Order: sequence, then structure tokens, then C-alpha cells
Amino acid sequence: MSGLTQQDKFISVATSLGEDAFLLHAFSGDDHISKPFTFHLEMLSSDYDIAPADLIGKPVDVRVSLVDGSDKYFNGLVKSLIGGPVLPNGYRQYHAELIPWFLTLDYIDDCRIFQNMDVKQVIEEVLSSREFSDYSLDLHKSYRTREYTVQYRESDFNFISRLLEEEGIFYFHEFEQGKHTIVFADDISSYPTCAEDKLRYFTAGRSDDHLQTWKHQYFLTSGKCSLTDYNFKTPSTDISTSVKTILDTVGADKLEKYNYPGLYTSRSEGDAQVKVRIEEQETKYEVVDSGGTYRSLTAGGKFKLDLHEIEQEQGKEYVITDISYFAQENSYDLGTGGGKVYNNQFRCIPANVPFRPPKQTPKPTVLGQQTAIVVGPAGEEIYTDEFGRIKVQFHWDRLGEKDENSSCWLRVAQQMAGRQWGAIFIPRIGHEVIVSFLEGDPDQPIVTGCVYNADNMPPYTLPANKTQSGWKTRSSSGGGSSNFNEIRFEDKKGSEELFIQAEKDQNINVKNDESTTIGNNRTENVGNDESITIGSNRTENVGVDESITIGSNRTETVGSNESITIGSNRTENVGSNESITIGVNKSETVGAAKELTIGAVYQVTVGAAMNETVGAVKAEEIGAAKSVNVGSNSSENVGKDKSVSAGKKMSYQCGDDYSLKGGKKGAIDIADELVIKVGKASILMKKDGTVTIKGKDISLDAKGEISIKAKKNVVIKGKKVLAN
Repeated sequence: MSGLTQQDKFISVATSLGEDAFLLHAFSGDDHISKPFTFHLEMLSSDYDIAPADLIGKPVDVRVSLVDGSDKYFNGLVKSLIGGPVLPNGYRQYHAELIPWFLTLDYIDDCRIFQNMDVKQVIEEVLSSREFSDYSLDLHKSYRTREYTVQYRESDFNFISRLLEEEGIFYFHEFEQGKHTIVFADDISSYPTCAEDKLRYFTAGRSDDHLQTWKHQYFLTSGKCSLTDYNFKTPSTDISTSVKTILDTVGADKLEKYNYPGLYTSRSEGDAQVKVRIEEQETKYEVVDSGGTYRSLTAGGKFKLDLHEIEQEQGKEYVITDISYFAQENSYDLGTGGGKVYNNQFRCIPANVPFRPPKQTPKPTVLGQQTAIVVGPAGEEIYTDEFGRIKVQFHWDRLGEKDENSSCWLRVAQQMAGRQWGAIFIPRIGHEVIVSFLEGDPDQPIVTGCVYNADNMPPYTLPANKTQSGWKTRSSSGGGSSNFNEIRFEDKKGSEELFIQAEKDQNINVKNDESTTIGNNRTENVGNDESITIGSNRTENVGVDESITIGSNRTETVGSNESITIGSNRTENVGSNESITIGVNKSETVGAAKELTIGAVYQVTVGAAMNETVGAVKAEEIGAAKSVNVGSNSSENVGKDKSVSAGKKMSYQCGDDYSLKGGKKGAIDIADELVIKVGKASILMKKDGTVTIKGKDISLDAKGEISIKAKKNVVIKGKKVLAN
């Protein structure tokens, strides 16, 4: 047969191949809230060899004539095309499946990171990046800003679907000629009203449109939802939350759904999440399964049950959540008889119930661990925050620019983490780190270690130094290979070593005792000054010799007593001057001999009394002059004999009286001449025996005899010579 047309048929199809390139024999399919629709077309064509590229992925319109003469359109993209047999009427049978453009996102898998965006912004970012614009966001609630959301090895469709399910956002399709639009909504006010908005239910067959079935059903659901989570920024804060259903069902609150983690960071966020979860339960409580011949009904559409044999059922509004269509045109001489067929089956819920999609799209999990590269701002070597967190570039992230925006802040596992105590090693920019994920959640990465790679090799050449281990850091910023702090252990047998390097300063604080035991030698080199402060006593024991060499000056201050005990000899050499100042007394005891040799002048100044006690003989030898100045009295006591010998002259001078006293005999033996002079009086004695006494008056007074004896004359001269 030729010349068949869809004109005046109650269903028809329009494709990019032109009018009547296909004849629509039958149309069936399903449409849903929060699920993609699927439509099946049974078509006829006189073209036996239609190129798949002309239809696959292309839009197709389906028209259904309504009772009032208007048209309802469906629209979708061709997912598949099946060429069937040639029928007796000469037309080849084709089967096509239509899907929404939204479902084509299921053919796009990606790995992407979204930071500091709410769900609305994420949806817009994904759809705009795929150049889709046939959607609207009819959202009435405000949504939390998600610090870090990852699409990981999942399709765009699954990614958006699970975000919608988490936030309680539903979507439905609106159709018009040439396109379909996806409406994302979160409130009952977004439900559109069906073109046929007042439906009637009849049990008996009728020729006009009506509902043929009406099954009002109620189901047991959980009556309480509870969530909890943990926020490391407020670790002591309980952010658990719970909510009961508004449904008046007996004992429902004992049927609790509890989950962890709730994937929120504050109580207010948790309250919003748990409300969505209880509303998801309430969506399933009351449903109606129905069906009939109304052609304008669509998923998401709202209607009122205007007529029912049971009065209590009448007057209520419902929204269609799922609907199945079947329409068939039997006028193409296919042996199916004439006429046309249309019916649908649908499920609906009360229109005052906000639809919440079930949380059923699985979230991808990261199996095991991954590695990543530490990143940060240009010019920085270390990039961190107050928690010691870092940022990384994952190997799978093809959009990241390897800077401070490549990821969220990642916490870094440390060996210990107390309240301002513990261990801290911050991975630096360029390091390769091991990243784990809490419960495998790609949104919750945590750094658990570091690994070397070809760019960052170990600090000790391996395997040559396989017995070495330790910590070696790098000075920052701008440090080179020679700028580092290090603690290194060498475990090679016979060469064991603990090596410590401080690139600049080293400070050690011991709050109590310190004990250091060195089995052999110790060498300590101080390049500049050394200062040692000891709060109390100090004891230093040297088993054999001690040698101290001071290149310049030495000052030693002892706040109280100093005691030096030398078991044998002591030699002290002072290359130049030595000055010793003693604030009070000095006591020096020499067990045997003491020898003091002074190459030049020797001066002793005693501010008060000076006592010198010699237990045996004292010999004092002075190579040149000796001068003794005594500011006050001088007393010298010699237990036995005292002998004073002068190589040349000897002079005694006193400012006042002079007394010379001997206990027994006394003798003055002068080799040449002796003069005793007092003022103008004198006695002169010469070695030839001459004695001359001069004076003004000379008196000889004796209580006994006075004898004058001379071997020669005795001469007495005077003005007068008196004799008694």
C-alpha cells in the first residue's frame, strides 16, 4: 500500500526525516516523578533502509489528540531503533525507544570536584558544561553550601540524581511540540495542574473519558528518622538530630530509621536533612493506583477526584507520581481491526504531600587508598591552615590547576594529636601523599602518609645506605640541599651512630635531671661563645688528665666558696699578667714545699693585718731590690735565731722612737767604722780602735765605780776640771 498518511489520526509521530516518513501505529511508555521517562514507538515506513544516524540521538515528537480537539505532545530523543519485518501492507515495521535528554547524561562518566557550591549551583554547572538548557529550577528552600562535593567515576546522571535525592529535590517533565523541559522542584506549589483536572471514576463502561480503577492504599512506614555526624571543628558538640512523622499512626515512632554519617556539619544542617528523610517515608504512606482514558495526564500533574461512588473519596486532590501510557492506531490495515485504543495506568499521592525521591542512587566509594600531589599558591613551599591541613591535586582530576583551589583542605594523620601536644609533620608542596577516604566517601579525603617518587627521592642513597633511617627536613623558604635539620640513625654493625644536625640553633630544655654517659671519647667544638649557667652545685670528675686551652681571656666568678683539690702536682703558667682579687680572707696551705718564682716585680698589698706562719725554715731570696712598706705597725717574732745579711749597705729608719733589745747578750760588729748619732751628739768608733764621743754635755753617772784605763795618757781638758 502506498500513500498512507498520519493526517487525521489520533496519534502521530514527527521526526527529522520529514512528514509521514513514519506512521505511528502504537505508542506506549512510562513517565515518573524523579525518574526518566521511556517511550516505545511502533512505526511503519515505506523506507526499508533508514540510516540509524538520521534518528539515533535526534528529537522525536509524538502527538496525541485530546477529546476536546486539542493536542498533547510528547517529546524525546531516540535511544534505539530496531528495523523489523516487512508487513503484508508493504511497510516495514520499526521500533524506536525515546528517552529524555537528561538520561543522556548517563552516557557521560566523569571525575570532577565542586567546591563551596550549593546543590543548585552544582546542577547548573554540570548541565551548562554539557550545553543543556531545557530545564528550570523551581526551588523554594535554601540549601547548604557544600564545601567539597566530588563526582567520582560516575555518570553525570547518577551524580545529579543522588544529589537531588540527598536534598529532597524532585523533578518532572513538561512536554511541548519540539522539546521537553525538566523541572526541578522542592515544594507542592510546583505541581502543575493537569489539562483535565477534574476526574471521575465509574465502575461501568462508558464512552466518555473516565477512571476505570481506583485503589486507595495505605502502607506501614517508619515514623521516626534520626541522624548524627561529627564535625572536627566542634568535636565536643552533639549534632545528632531526630524528627517524628506528622502521620497519626499507632506506634510509628518506634519504627526508627537511624543513620550515620548524616553528611552534615551542624545541627541546623542535620535538621534539614532529617526532615527530608521523614518526608520520604511519608511519601510512601498513602498511594492510589488508578487508570482510565484521560489523555492529558502526566507525571507531576495535579488533579481532583470529582466523582466517586464512595463519598469520602471525592473532592481530594492528588499528584501523579508514575504513569504508563498505551495508545494504538488500528487504521493501517495491519489485521488488528479498525479504530483506536488509548488507556493509562497511574499512581498518585495526596497533593498536599511533598514528594521526596527515595535515596536509592548509590554513591561511589573509593576502594582502598589513592596518592595525590600536595599543591598550594605559586611561590609557596608550605601551604596549610590552623589545623595543619593541606590541599592536593588528585591524579584523576583533569580540571584542577595544581594550585590552592585544586581540592578542599585535607586533614593530615599524625602519630599523636593531643590538646596542643603531639606530633606534627606538614607535607610540603610537591610531595606525594597517600589519601584515604572515610568510609570510602570521595567527599571525605584524609591524608594518611607520604611516599617517595622519582622527583622526590629518599634522603639517603639506597640500597647503599639501607641501614640508615631518620628524619631530614629542608629549610624553608628557599632552602637548598645543604640546608636541613636532621636526626639520623645508622644501624650498620660496628658503625652504629646517632647523628643530629641543627641547621641553625638547637635548644634543649630538661625540666628535671639529665644524665649523659659516654663510653669512650667526647669532642665538643663551639665555634663562638659558650655560656653555662648552673642553678646549684656542679661536680666534675675527670678520671685522668684534663686539658683546657683558652685562646684569649678567661673570667671565672664563684658566688661563694671555691674548693680545688689536686691529688698530685699542679702547674699554672700565665703568659702575661695575673691579677687575683679576694674580697675577704685567703688561706693557702701547702703540704710540703712551695716555690714562687717571679721574673720581674713582685708586690703584695694587704689592706689589714697579715700573718705569715712558717712551720719550719723559710728562705727568701730576692735577685734585686726589696721594698717593704707597712702602713701602721710591723711586728716580727722569730722563735729562735734570726740572721739578716745584706750584700752591701743596710739602713734602718723609723719616724719615731727606735728600740733595740736583746734578752741576753748583744753585739754590734762593724768592720770599719761605726757612728752612733743623736742630733749634735755622736759616738764614732773606728776599726783602729779610736772612739770619739761628741756632745754638748756629756755625763757619766754610775752608782758604782767608774774606771778609766789607758795605756797612754788620759787627757781631760775644760774651762774647769772639777773633782770631788
